[in-house]
Amino acid sequence: ISLSPNPALSFSQNTYYYFSSTNVYSLPDLWHLALTSQWQIDPKSTFGASLSRYGDKDLNENYLEGRYGRMLSDKLTIGTTLSLFQWQFTGYDQFKYVGVQGGLAWKPSSLFTFGYTFYIHTLSKTLRVHLPQHIHKLGLSYHLTPQLSLCSQINYSWRSTLTTHWGMRYTLIPALTVLMGFSTQPFTFGAGVNIIPLPT
Repeated sequence: ISLSPNPALSFSQNTYYYFSSTNVYSLPDLWHLALTSQWQIDPKSTFGASLSRYGDKDLNENYLEGRYGRMLSDKLTIGTTLSLFQWQFTGYDQFKYVGVQGGLAWKPSSLFTFGYTFYIHTLSKTLRVHLPQHIHKLGLSYHLTPQLSLCSQINYSWRSTLTTHWGMRYTLIPALTVLMGFSTQPFTFGAGVNIIPLPT
């Protein structure tokens, strides 16, 4: 599951619900649970919501977001997201903040999709938390074949260096898709599968 994608690209005429659960450090109290859903309001607009919970009662992060996407034309969509975040660590300061995200997507043809999104938040500077005040992302998706898609993205965080992301999505069969990608600064690699039950 990916929380906080470009809200302009979240537009879809399908209603869906996703749930994920991960435990990166294999510790019983550090599970990450996430649920996201989306509903079509009318033929040109959708509304979505996501909820994320990480940790236990002593160390936890809670995240809630609502997003709205709208089609301006067959090729252009816009969107916005409002997010609420809470962090708690027993014995240390707690903090909460609100974030606002905006996005724009342009699809000049069935092969290319361009997207831009920005994010700003209300986190107080007095807290010793290294979170960029604003983040900008510019991305491109290229459908090389009906089965294979390639994508790239440039990220700029306030007072930070540029980072790039590269990925591919390959559909083996209609019900099974393989995804792989890597990013720079620092170098990370990821892979996964997307399984869609076939209709009866």
